Amino acid sequence: MKASSLTLPLDYDQLAAEYARHRQVHPGVLQVLCRAAHEGHNVLEVGCGTGNYIRALHAQTGCTCWGIDPSAEMLARATVRAPTIRFSLGSAGRLDTPNDSLDLVYSVDVIHHVQDRLAYIQEAYRALTTGGQICTTTDSEWIICHREPLSAYFPETVPAELAR
Repeated sequence: MKASSLTLPLDYDQLAAEYARHRQVHPGVLQVLCRAAHEGHNVLEVGCGTGNYIRALHAQTGCTCWGIDPSAEMLARATVRAPTIRFSLGSAGRLDTPNDSLDLVYSVDVIHHVQDRLAYIQEAYRALTTGGQICTTTDSEWIICHREPLSAYFPETVPAELAR
């Protein structure tokens, strides 16, 4: 069996330690999120992982922050790194928040993991205040095709990533 035809689900509980050690906040993404969030705003990160973005956003804006993720181990690491932020197990399709309670709902490099994207958008819209915003960040086609070293050394990953 060729490696490119083998698809294994990622176990983020097992990857949490390395993820926390190597995953970094992209300054441009954080800048956009900071323009949408302000002190006094209620913000939810969907698929927060180990809390990199929600922690950085809170530090820069003072907004009230929550993070949800389906991985208990990722959340355990997030809680240690940012004890003042509320983290809970959850999924994009079922946000455990009241109606009209959030000013910003966002995800970074998560949308390809969301099984039911329509349910996620409907849930986010339900939870948003009037004038609230949804932000979904993911790699562009150009980045997927040109990122180094992945695309150069493993070009077979490009079509799979573009399809996602």
